[in-house]
Amino acid sequence: MKDVFYCFKCNKMVVSLYYHLKQDHNITIDEYLEWMYICSDQQVKTYRKKKQ
Repeated sequence: MKDVFYCFKCNKMVVSLYYHLKQDHNITIDEYLEWMYICSDQQVKTYRKKKQ
């Protein structure tokens, strides 16, 4: 089973979030990293909760 990610823009399930954002939403690596940095704490917590 590969890791899948939910796109925070369109809620699609994608294998490569970065690639999807670049292709479908035209988001740069800087914007992506900034978002990851802002969201990582909340995301990790909710992701862990879902897995249990």
